[in-house]
Amino acid sequence: MKKFVQMMFVCLTSLVMLTTVPMAAQASAQPLKDSDVVGVWVNHRDKSIHQRITFKSNHRWTEEQHHHKNIYHGTWRITGSNNVTLGPYGNPIRFSKNHKQMNLLDFHEILTKQNDN
Repeated sequence: MKKFVQMMFVCLTSLVMLTTVPMAAQASAQPLKDSDVVGVWVNHRDKSIHQRITFKSNHRWTEEQHHHKNIYHGTWRITGSNNVTLGPYGNPIRFSKNHKQMNLLDFHEILTKQNDN
């Protein structure tokens, strides 16, 4: 009887985990939308370059570094559930699952979205 109770406990615990974990994972794994990308993204990791990338809703982007505006620019497009590609260079960007952080893969630069405050 004790083994039966232990087995039922494990089954019920597993059932609870199966019904709650996927919902949480689903909430954090939504496909990337334009509104997730649009805004100003700042490199807080390497502050010496003063890097800011602005993504606009018309799928244009500009970058400033060392307080020089528009040193790089082009277009952007969503290329996967958490990926964006920058034109004309073809640079891939991978977003975190919650879309709060981006990684410019070719340069290993991590940027976070600037608050609208």
